[in-house]
Order: sequence, then structure tokens, then C-alpha cells
Amino acid sequence: ASGLCLLPNEVALNCLAHVSRSDLVALAIASKSHRPLVVSRELWDLRWEIDNIEPSFYVCLRIFPEPTPRWFILHQRLLKPVPSKTLY
Repeated sequence: ASGLCLLPNEVALNCLAHVSRSDLVALAIASKSHRPLVVSRELWDLRWEIDNIEPSFYVCLRIFPEPTPRWFILHQRLLKPVPSKTLY
């Protein structure tokens, strides 16, 4: 174990509360051991308390030539694809 896993949950949550939402998604997908912290209600409550809630707009688009529509997040004037793997 290394990194956030070595910290007490309260400290790890405090660190993660300051990370951007898109980076939290990437962390949850990349690390099974960090996923429970990222999707925890405690993290999102803490982000709300410290006013670190980023407005996001979700858009479903079908982009030619792909036959299947995909979800995107409109974030700072950029469309970022929502990873196809789910967090839950």
C-alpha cells in the first residue's frame, strides 16, 4: 500500500476534496483501492462544505461515424468524454 491508502480516511478525504471532479473520475477508474473514497458520500459532503462543487453539464452526442451515442461533460468550454466504465 502507498499514497492515500496509508493516510487515515479523514485526511485522505480532505486531500481528495480539493481535486477536480474530472481528476477524481480518472482516479476512481485507475485505482480500485481509491474508488471507495472517491464515490463516498463523505467526500461529496465535504466538497459541498468547502464550496468545491464544480458546475457540470452532461451531453449525450452521436459523433459520426460512431453508431452509438456517448456521454460527455462540458467542462471549462471543453467536452470531456465520460469514461465508458462506471464508478459503481
